[in-house]
Amino acid sequence: MNSLRKISITTLAFLSIIGSSALAFADGYASVSGGVSISPSQVVIGQNFTVSFTLKEVRGQSKTFQNVAIDINDQNNQYLFTFAVFGSVYIGPYGTVSRSATNYIYTSRPAGTYKAMIRGQYNGEWFNFDTTGSGINPKTFYATGADTTKPVFSSFSVSP
Repeated sequence: MNSLRKISITTLAFLSIIGSSALAFADGYASVSGGVSISPSQVVIGQNFTVSFTLKEVRGQSKTFQNVAIDINDQNNQYLFTFAVFGSVYIGPYGTVSRSATNYIYTSRPAGTYKAMIRGQYNGEWFNFDTTGSGINPKTFYATGADTTKPVFSSFSVSP
């Protein structure tokens, strides 16, 4: 009986020394393993483009995120807007899940460098996913302004 009590006290002391992160370690953990990719490669302000990514669980335990989001940031990683949100994203042990969304950057935004960041929400807390393998997060891309040099016809007529 004393040896069992000693083990329990030792285990509790160990957990209190290393903190609650040890308990989180037993939970699943996911990283961006594919993408983030942008299509088409030439993004134009005010026109639709698609952001795609793959998450991979890397600890052998399932994981469910309350939300996974694609955020668009400026070149200094300052948040601009949420491109898309996917609710209740489940990933099985060593599994993968892929998502893509299509949206656009408002015409009020200038041409320039932007970043697509994949973020997750777990236990109410938001975080940026890290990467594994060939994953990239955030993905930097350049968006050009709308082409206003093309002629626009408001009416057209032909006379013999």
